[in-house]
Amino acid sequence: MPSALRLFTAAAVSPLLAAVFVPSAAADEAVVKVAELTAGSEAIGGPAETSWRARADVLVTDGAGNPVRGAVVRAVWAPTPGASDNGGERRVSCVTGTDGTCELRRTIIDAAKDHLAITGVRYRTARYDEEASATSAVAVQPAELAEPVRVMQWNIFHGGRNEGLGGEVNLAQLLEFVQTRRPDVLATVETYGSGDRILDALNEVAPAGVEYTGTKITQREPGQGGDNLWIFSRYGIEKVYPPVEAPGIDSFNFGGLRLTLDSGRSVDVFDTWLNWISDPEYVMEREAQAIDEGRERPYGDESLASSDLSTIRYYPDGKVTTVPEPESRMQQMQAVLDDAIPGYVGEAGSDVPAVLAGDLNASSHLDWTAEFADAPGHRGMVIDWPVTRAVEDDGWTDTYRSLHPDVAEHPGATWTPIERLRVPRRIDFTFVKGRGVDVRGADIVDAKLPRHADQHAFYSDHAAQITDLSFHH
Repeated sequence: MPSALRLFTAAAVSPLLAAVFVPSAAADEAVVKVAELTAGSEAIGGPAETSWRARADVLVTDGAGNPVRGAVVRAVWAPTPGASDNGGERRVSCVTGTDGTCELRRTIIDAAKDHLAITGVRYRTARYDEEASATSAVAVQPAELAEPVRVMQWNIFHGGRNEGLGGEVNLAQLLEFVQTRRPDVLATVETYGSGDRILDALNEVAPAGVEYTGTKITQREPGQGGDNLWIFSRYGIEKVYPPVEAPGIDSFNFGGLRLTLDSGRSVDVFDTWLNWISDPEYVMEREAQAIDEGRERPYGDESLASSDLSTIRYYPDGKVTTVPEPESRMQQMQAVLDDAIPGYVGEAGSDVPAVLAGDLNASSHLDWTAEFADAPGHRGMVIDWPVTRAVEDDGWTDTYRSLHPDVAEHPGATWTPIERLRVPRRIDFTFVKGRGVDVRGADIVDAKLPRHADQHAFYSDHAAQITDLSFHH
């Protein structure tokens, strides 16, 4: 351990800076390799005269050595080792107020710069379970960096203008809500004429030097349906994939583009909507009602699962019709996985990581396992939903469930915030696939901003999904 480090109690150090501690020849220096920089917040205890609170960046590193935890107090961008903190270099510092509050806002390490000096670092060494502090410089060498990307997926219900939810007033509030979420990428369903309004709203709050673009994925002739799918992004566009031609789907159901992140990394983003034919909402509600009333179940688990394969359309009033093949949700998803995506990226797949977002109108097999048969609203039902299982079998990760595996604690229902149903249904998803992508956060949002509280529970009949990803170089 470097001689300049002094010991103090375990309560005195915040676990804000996760690093790899590599002692150098100098007694008061350490070298770490940067893997990623993300936001964090932690209260730091200790004696009253030294106690402080920081909202600092979390520095996660890789490489051999002894793991270290600490908090960055001051950091200076330096294009070369030993450079000063002036003349066009990017500087971030922690200013301590009279109340002992210290704040260091999140920033992203620029991979083009080859050195970053950090001073005022507190370490926690894992090897000896000891606490130590140092104020000397820590040289940070560029290694594999991770770039944070926030993806928002949302079916906005009739372009956000549904009259039952407030029409134009609702759309204006919906746009404010989107602005507060600050997505880097937004994939919408049922956009229906609101694309330009959404784009303008995103650019109203875009940081200096950032401009969002909006890409209308749905390309149909007039009279063939509205502009269902859009993808909005603050990143550069490498390519927009052509309108899909596959059995049972067209650009109303699926499409995508390839983005270039700030780091230069490429990422594919796909937007999806599958048919609501044979909608399990109505059959599951009837099933749940029968269970609650002690009657014989009208369908059973296997019949409910088969609704993903059916072309029967159920209506709330009991009307039943059929639609042409091949338009079941399962057939459409198979067309996406087997035809559309391989047609875009090649049969052998791609080294480019990908995001698949959308409204599948299908529940998740991960939510309805035997383990969670007694979860709230499940009533003992165990249903192996085939659409989402096919997505998983194709190598995609369900971002929400990967971070929230306990279905009882985190049901994640997205249908529907505006109506009280017996059965919770998560039918909107964000999946990821490929190397170098991690899921850092996943939330389902189904409550209005407090300033928008009125007689309507939410802006849409679908909850919004917010997913925070990290892409490694």
